[in-house]
Amino acid sequence: MRIRITVVTLTAAAAMAMSASGAQAADTAPTDGKGIGEPNTAVVGPLLDFFGFGSNVGAPLMCAVGASFITVGFSEFHAPKQGAPITDAMEQWCAAFRDQGNSYVARGKTMQAPYAGAFNPYANPAIDEAADGITKLGTDYADQMAPFGPTVAGLGSSVRYFKGSPPQ
Repeated sequence: MRIRITVVTLTAAAAMAMSASGAQAADTAPTDGKGIGEPNTAVVGPLLDFFGFGSNVGAPLMCAVGASFITVGFSEFHAPKQGAPITDAMEQWCAAFRDQGNSYVARGKTMQAPYAGAFNPYANPAIDEAADGITKLGTDYADQMAPFGPTVAGLGSSVRYFKGSPPQ
């Protein structure tokens, strides 16, 4: 039981850390030279930012974990040399996947930008209303939702991540 609580706590801490960095990323211009100054269309632009984060961080992390499992598995059977070609190929595939993902995200960011001016004035107030409603629900009914009231109230800020932004 103690291990389960520790795993849940660590997972929640990691999710909050990634959520905070994602919210900060939504407020700042891209620094990779792709899409600088382009507006974010509500929902679409932030999702592309999220996918870009996954392409740069999530995919390489999963590849490293997978390669580690393969290496450990072959080592268990005293055959690490036989596993090396598999992990080498996996690392090459992961690098290509990351680069290709970044290319698709950059193209998507460019394609969605023209629609921000028309879509954001309608979507942003709706997103704000939904976020306010979620925050109010978590605040007003915190006792009835215990221990999840503060989590629900904080979810309102996460919903605001999907608001569109003007050109920066």
